[in-house]
Amino acid sequence: EAKLILSESKAGIVTFLSVPNHINSQPNKMFEYMSAQLPVISSDFELWKSIIEGHNCGFCIDPLNHNDIANKINFIFNNDSVALNYAKNGREAILNKYNWSIEEKKLLKLYKKL
Repeated sequence: EAKLILSESKAGIVTFLSVPNHINSQPNKMFEYMSAQLPVISSDFELWKSIIEGHNCGFCIDPLNHNDIANKINFIFNNDSVALNYAKNGREAILNKYNWSIEEKKLLKLYKKL
């Protein structure tokens, strides 16, 4: 059911509020949206910006700015070529950086170091 919903979606939105528990988190939803080839609209935390803007796969906004959220949603709906580019870039980031086979190597290297 979730796969169907994602396939019918135009963007993934992760707009957590700026509280300590969120600022340095890496929410699964963000990576699920990227994996599903959806442009991402997320909160503008530095870590998230490095992921979303760093891979050119969406927008980072102030989660309290409802007008900006609405504008970015409208932009995605009205700019298919940009949205498609964001979607492809997000999927590429998942395939080349944010996946278990790459993270596994890092974890095993850490274990050996310890």
